[in-house]
Amino acid sequence: MYLVADGNIEQLDAIDFSSWLARLAKPKKTKITIKMSMYGAEVPVLEKMILDNTLGLADKYEIEWTDRENSRIRSTRIYIQLMFDNRGFDLLYYTCLQDARKVFKIFGTFQNVKKHYDWRLINESDTFAHFKLRPDMFELPLKLTRKQQDTK
Repeated sequence: MYLVADGNIEQLDAIDFSSWLARLAKPKKTKITIKMSMYGAEVPVLEKMILDNTLGLADKYEIEWTDRENSRIRSTRIYIQLMFDNRGFDLLYYTCLQDARKVFKIFGTFQNVKKHYDWRLINESDTFAHFKLRPDMFELPLKLTRKQQDTK
């Protein structure tokens, strides 16, 4: 992975998150919640997880969509959100960073943060999407992942 800043190119160390998760996840033994805030990288990481069939290894995702204003990858982000539904996840709600800051400033809890159910009505930046695996879908992604690993 490379970082370009002020005309300089720097090589950064990175891991293949999808492969790492597949190695560490213990089906039926571990509940995994992934909170993702990777400025500009959440789309390619999640896209690879879909292709590798590792999205179902976690049962809950909290994703900060930092790229909502980027028209070049907007269609890919929408595709990823649809694939969450296709892979057995429900979009519970959206939250905004500004709302969370207001609540935490008065020592409130996450339960007090305003939940949004229509993405069109919220700010384009600093938005978190909260997905949860549907209980009836818990077995399917794990079986597919095991089958995929057996063929390798």
